[in-house]
Amino acid sequence: QKKNETAYSRSVGLVIETRPDSINEKEVIKIRKLGATKVQIGIQSLDDKIMKLNKRGHTQAETIHAIKLLRLAGFKIHAHWMPNLYGATVESDISDYKKLWTKEYSPDELKIYPTSIIANTELNDLFEEGKYKPYSYKELLNVFTNTIPYTPRYVRLTRIIRDIPSTNIIEGNKFTNFRQIAEKEIIDN
Repeated sequence: QKKNETAYSRSVGLVIETRPDSINEKEVIKIRKLGATKVQIGIQSLDDKIMKLNKRGHTQAETIHAIKLLRLAGFKIHAHWMPNLYGATVESDISDYKKLWTKEYSPDELKIYPTSIIANTELNDLFEEGKYKPYSYKELLNVFTNTIPYTPRYVRLTRIIRDIPSTNIIEGNKFTNFRQIAEKEIIDN
């Protein structure tokens, strides 16, 4: 940070990525001292039941508290949200997304990462046991066409679909251009 302050070519923005349960007053001060301007925060879901099922390790209350502290410190909030987590449904994900835009949350930017099944994960075990099924193409399209239009105009959707090589995905969406597919569906209907 000190070198950056007087460098000929300076970094004008530093982004830190963390979890809601890692944010407290001390951590916010530390992030500010590092010179960060934006914090990416893994919200994943706003449903405590789904968070518990997925062993996320934090609750809505911690997410709300983290966002409040970060906002008070003047950070831009860049959230990550994951539809199709274990226990979620198309309907619950659509409801969850709409809740993102209430005053307790309202991130400035958002990445949407639908769940994918990857080898050697607990989710893969649940899939193999028949306890979890990823959304079909049509179900995922339904989620996107019923959520993207609710995104406030000031919000930047920086990524829709995590860029995981399709050869690594056992089951789930393998289309890296799903945003384009969803946006075309929204425009056409």
